[in-house]
Amino acid sequence: MESETGEPFETKLSVIQDKFLGPEEGGACGGVILYAKNRRIVCPNTLEDRLALTFEQELPKIRSLLFPRE
Repeated sequence: MESETGEPFETKLSVIQDKFLGPEEGGACGGVILYAKNRRIVCPNTLEDRLALTFEQELPKIRSLLFPRE
């Protein structure tokens, strides 16, 4: 990443052991949310987020099945 951005890159991982994702954060069914750059970059990887992404990707196929062109 340093060669692409020109900025020095350092990684630090912190796991919050005593706080879990609640339903308001989309973690009712589990998953993780990664934050970077003082929470300016957010990468949610919860089951709800992954289902929403899959639904969006499959929406054209669903539309074509519901409304076929004749």
